[in-house]
Parts: sequence; structure tokens; C-alpha cells
Amino acid sequence: MKLRWSPYLLVLLLGFTIQPAKATNLHVSFNVDKPPFAFLDASGKLSGIEVDIITEVLRRNAHGITPVAASKSRLLNTVKQGEVHIAASVQGKDGQGLFFSDDFVEYRNVAISRKDDRLQLNSLDDLDHHSFVIWQRGWADLGAQFAAKYKPDSKGKFPRNYVQAGTQAEQVRIFFAKRVDVIVIDLTIFKWYQAQSAKDFDGQSESLTYHPIFKSGTGFAVAFTNKALRDRFNLTLQQMRLDGSYQKILAKYQ
Repeated sequence: MKLRWSPYLLVLLLGFTIQPAKATNLHVSFNVDKPPFAFLDASGKLSGIEVDIITEVLRRNAHGITPVAASKSRLLNTVKQGEVHIAASVQGKDGQGLFFSDDFVEYRNVAISRKDDRLQLNSLDDLDHHSFVIWQRGWADLGAQFAAKYKPDSKGKFPRNYVQAGTQAEQVRIFFAKRVDVIVIDLTIFKWYQAQSAKDFDGQSESLTYHPIFKSGTGFAVAFTNKALRDRFNLTLQQMRLDGSYQKILAKYQ
């Protein structure tokens, strides 16, 4: 069923003030497979860095939030098809009725190997010689050079050394089970899973080597179907970075 913009939201977008009691509740889709960025906590509540940032931005603009869980591959479709008002942690350029915010989170991806294996990984080309596991559609997130090497062929097949996990929990399990030589993952996500590994994974105390072969972070934006709402999001996000509240949210999950 298509979601409709309420009269209250239209008033807000025209620049008028509404009372908090009349605040519009916006549906926002998140990929919940990325703790501590977005995940379901022990009570089943959607939590994490991304959720907190977007909740605070919308609160400052007199909106509530209804989080909606979605797989990474469906995030953009949830907003394109009118299932939600906003899709979080996506990439793209304005067009076809969608408007993308400034990057609101950045992932710092690294290649990690076991120290005993003594792997030398100094560039993307060095990955060609080792098996590695990555997240769902990871080939598309790490730049043109990486995509050219590891995107699926016309039959949907990946290079032999490329292993794509269904979830990031599975990705970490595959690495700790020594089914691959290397894991490519955001460092914050990996350390979160590593902290859980004492009870969940074998080899959790193993010495590891971190290879910074990705020279820059990977930023993700928020997709809107309304340009004015996107513009307000960008302004508020900038204010949060300046007043320190953005950094406090990051620190909460470290």
C-alpha cells in the first residue's frame, strides 16, 4: 500500500511551523544486519548509530520515526515503491523521483587476515591471490576498481576467490571458521562481532593483521522522495556535526 504525505508534512515543507503534537511520523527503512550501525537489540527494537542519527535529525524537524527492517538489496526499492518515506544507508544520485542526502555515515573497510598466515596485502591486486569473504553486494560498495574485479558475470557468477555472505554475522563466522584467508569488512562492525565472539566463534583470541588496502572510507546517504525534506535533513545533519551531538551518538556505540 502506498504511503501518502499527510497535510501536516506539506505544511512543514512549505516553511510553516507545526506543533509537536501534530508531528508527522515518517517510515524509514534500515538494513538491520550491521551492528552497531543498525540492528535489532535483545528486545527486538531497531537500534544503532544510523537509527539514532536519523531519529534525532527528524525529531529536530518535528517528525517522529517508524523504523522498518529491510534487506540491503531491497532498501532503495522500499522508497521507490512507496513502502516508506525514507531509505537509510544507500548510494545514488538525484533522479527518477529520488533525492539523496549528504553522506550521513562512513564505513572504514579493511582487509583482515590471521597473523600466522603472514599474508602480504598492500593493494587490491593482492586480494587476487587469496580467498576472502565480504557482505551482500559488497562488490558494488568499494569503488569502480573493486567492482570491475569482483562484480558477477552475465550468469551471476563471482570470481572463485570471492565469497559473498548472506549476513554479516555469517561473514564473520566464515572467517573465524577458517573457510577463507581474509575478511573484508568495516572495522567498527568487525570489532562489534569480535566482542561477541568469545561465546559465538572459535578462534576469537587469534592474533590478526589489519591491511588498510582501501584508501578512503565508503559513505552512505539517505534517499527521499521529497526534495525539501532532503534539504532540511542536510541542514540539520550539518548542525549536529557542529554542535557535537553527532559525535556523541558515535561514541555511544564504541
